[in-house]
Amino acid sequence: MNTTEFDKGKFWLLPRPDSALIISSVVLLALFGIGYTGLAVTMIFFYPLDLPKLIFQTITLYTYLEKGFPTAIIYTYSVLLLCNWLVACYRSQRYGADPALVIARLYYTFDLFFAVFAPLVVLIFFIESFKFDREAFQTKTETIGAGTFDTVARLFGDPSQISSFCSAFHYLQFSSGSTLFYKSALNLLSLYKWKKIITTLIHNRHERQLERKRRVLVGPVPNTLSRSASIKVAITKQITASKLKFKAEKHFWAKLLLSLIFLCAGIGNFVYSVGAIVSTSDLCGKYEKCAVASYQWNFGQKFCTCLVFADRHTAPKTYAEWTNPEDTTANLAELAQSGELRIVQIINRAVPELPGELRKCAYLEQLILAYTKTESIPEWLSEFAHLEYMHIEGDYTSRRLATIPDGVFDNMPHLSFLHLGNIPNVETLPSLSSLESLRYLTLAVIDSLEEIPSFDGLSRLSDLTIINAPRATTLPSMAPLESLTKMVLRPKSAVCCNGFISGTCNMTMAQCLPVASEKYSPTCTDARIPEEDKAVLATFGTLICANTVAVDREATAPSKHTTDEICGGILYKQCALNGVQGICFNTRMMVINCETSSGYIAMRKLQIQRNVGDPCDPDVEAWLGCSAIGT
Repeated sequence: MNTTEFDKGKFWLLPRPDSALIISSVVLLALFGIGYTGLAVTMIFFYPLDLPKLIFQTITLYTYLEKGFPTAIIYTYSVLLLCNWLVACYRSQRYGADPALVIARLYYTFDLFFAVFAPLVVLIFFIESFKFDREAFQTKTETIGAGTFDTVARLFGDPSQISSFCSAFHYLQFSSGSTLFYKSALNLLSLYKWKKIITTLIHNRHERQLERKRRVLVGPVPNTLSRSASIKVAITKQITASKLKFKAEKHFWAKLLLSLIFLCAGIGNFVYSVGAIVSTSDLCGKYEKCAVASYQWNFGQKFCTCLVFADRHTAPKTYAEWTNPEDTTANLAELAQSGELRIVQIINRAVPELPGELRKCAYLEQLILAYTKTESIPEWLSEFAHLEYMHIEGDYTSRRLATIPDGVFDNMPHLSFLHLGNIPNVETLPSLSSLESLRYLTLAVIDSLEEIPSFDGLSRLSDLTIINAPRATTLPSMAPLESLTKMVLRPKSAVCCNGFISGTCNMTMAQCLPVASEKYSPTCTDARIPEEDKAVLATFGTLICANTVAVDREATAPSKHTTDEICGGILYKQCALNGVQGICFNTRMMVINCETSSGYIAMRKLQIQRNVGDPCDPDVEAWLGCSAIGT
C-alpha cells in the first residue's frame, strides 16, 4: 500500500497477535507451502469432506457481506461459490465412472481458488483501489515538526477504504487460536483431497499403460465359444448389469436428497447475497454520512446497518463555520440505532454530547472526534471493550471537553491509539494501566492537568508525545515503557523548567517565560527524575524540552480577523500577522487561518516544486513559486 514511511510504519494500526500465535502461524504456513509444492511436483474425491469446505467458503461470503466489502468482490465471490455448490450437486448424484477425474479436478480447482487465490485477489483489489496522495503527504513529514497530528497520515485517509482494508487483512490473519485451528484444518483438508486426486490420476495412467502393453503382447483372443455358450455369457452380463443398476437405485433417493441440499444451499446463498446488497443499498443510500454499510437482509427494516459513520469537513472557510458548525448529533444517533457501527469519525461538526443510541454499538472500534464542541464524555464509553483507536481533539472556543470520567479506559484491552489534544480544562485523567495494547499516546495542550497518569501496564507503548503540560510538576516512572522508540516532550511543560529533569530550576529560558493567557505557571520543585529515567530521555535528544518560545495558544487561535478578514477562505494565500509572514492554511484540519509557522510555507513550496498535492493557482500562489507555465 506504500504507507511504510507514514506514522512510523503504523498507518494501519493492525492488531498484533501474541508471539506464540505468530510463531505457530509461520510454522504451519511454511508446512502448508511445502505441502502444496509437493503436490505440484507429484500432481477420488471424498464426499464426507465436501460439506465442511463448502460451509467454510459460505462463511467467508457472509463475512464479506457483514464487513461491507465492495460489491464487485462480493458479486464475484458469490457467483463462483454458486458454481461450486452446483458442481457439488452434480457430483453427488452422478453414477458414471470418471477415470480422468475431470469433474473432481474442476471441483477442487474451485477449492484451490477459494483457499489460496481469493484472499490474494481481495488484497490486490484493495491495493489497487486505495487512494492516498502519498507524495503530497510526504512533503508534510519533511517540513512540519513532530508532535502535531498534521503528520498523522491515517487521519487524512479515506475512512471507508481504511476500514475495508483493515477488515480484509484482519480476516486473513491468524488473529486467534480458533481461527488458527479451523483455517489450518481446512488447508490440511485441501492438501489431502488434492493428494488423492493426483495419486489416483498417476495410478490410472499407469494402469492404462499396462493394459495397452498386455493387449500388444497377448493379441486378439479368438472366439471359440459355441452359439449356446455365447448366449449364456450375454445373459450373465445382463443379469450382472441389472444387479448393478438395482444397487445404484438403492442409493438414488439418498443421492437425490443430497444433491437437492447442495442445489438449494447454492441458490439460497446467492439469492441472499443479492438481496442483502439490494436491500441494504436502498435502506442506507439515503444516508450520505454512512461511508460503509453491512450488507444484511434488510427488506422491511427501519434502521440502516451502517458500519462507518464519517462526517468530515476538513477545511472550513469561514469563522462562523468554525465556531458554530453544523450539529450532526441526530445523524449519528439515527445511524447508531442498528448497533452495527464500527467507526465514528467526525471532524468540524458539532456533537455537544454523544447520543445514547451510540451505546448500542458494543463492537465500536474507532472513535474520532475532532473539533466537535463535545463538552463531556459519558461513563458508558467504558463499555466499548473492542475500541482500538480513540482520538479526541478540542479547539480554542469555549465549548470544549471539561472532564473525562474515572475508569473510562479500564475495559479497553484492544486500544492501541489514544490521542487527547486541546483539552486545557481537564484537570485529571483516568488510569491508563489497563491499556495493555496501547502503542501510540499523545497528551497535548493539557494546561490544567495536575498529574501525568502512570505508565504502568503500557509495556507495548512505542510512541509517546506530551505537549504543553505547565501544571504537571513531574513525570511518572519510565520503567514500564519497555517498547518506547519515540518520545516528544514540547513546551510549555513544567518538567522542562522546574528542575525535575535538568536538576536546576530555570524559569528564564525561552520556553519557560510567562504566557499571557496561561492559567497555571510552572513552579520550581525539589523532585528529581531518577537517573535511569533521565538516561531514557537522553536517547531522544532534541525532541525532549527543545528550548523554543512557548506559544500563547489562546492568542494565536483562529479569530475572525485571521480567518475571514485576512484569508477570506482562500488556501495558500500570502498573509502577515503582527509583522510576520504567513500562509493561509487549514492547519490540523482547522478553519483556513493565517498560519505564521514557517514549516507550512516550506511544505507548500515543496509541493509546487514536485507538482504534487492541490494544483497551484498562479494568481494566488505566485509568491510560493507557482507559475502559469507547467503548473
